[in-house]
Amino acid sequence: MTVTSSRESEPTPPTAAEPGAGALLTDEQIRWLRRAVVGMTAVLVAGIALLIGRVIYLARPAATQAGSAAAGAAAQLPLLPEVRLALPAGAVVKGISATGSRLAITHAAPGGSGEEISVLDLTTGKVISHVTIERAK
Repeated sequence: MTVTSSRESEPTPPTAAEPGAGALLTDEQIRWLRRAVVGMTAVLVAGIALLIGRVIYLARPAATQAGSAAAGAAAQLPLLPEVRLALPAGAVVKGISATGSRLAITHAAPGGSGEEISVLDLTTGKVISHVTIERAK
């Protein structure tokens, strides 16, 4: 009767250098995985930098942005102290809306025959546009 030790019957664990030895990743796969992680990290850092830059751009005052520089210059024109709009007798003002140096006044014609909109330029005091609203019957 021969006695064998239990250590001799156990298989030896495979090493990573042996092909097909059951290793999870080969050296070549590990190199590609490292490259992929470095690439994805670079994309993530660039994206965060772009996001921070966009937030800073949008947080700047509107007057310093190129698109609103012209609008800021138009708003600095002096307004006349008094402007008059001649409405027909019996006309009723329905609404007023202001944008920059312009004022839109919606008014109903006498007798309720229709509505009109007059647009005034408050820097010159003149009526820029007069719109008549006709309803279909």
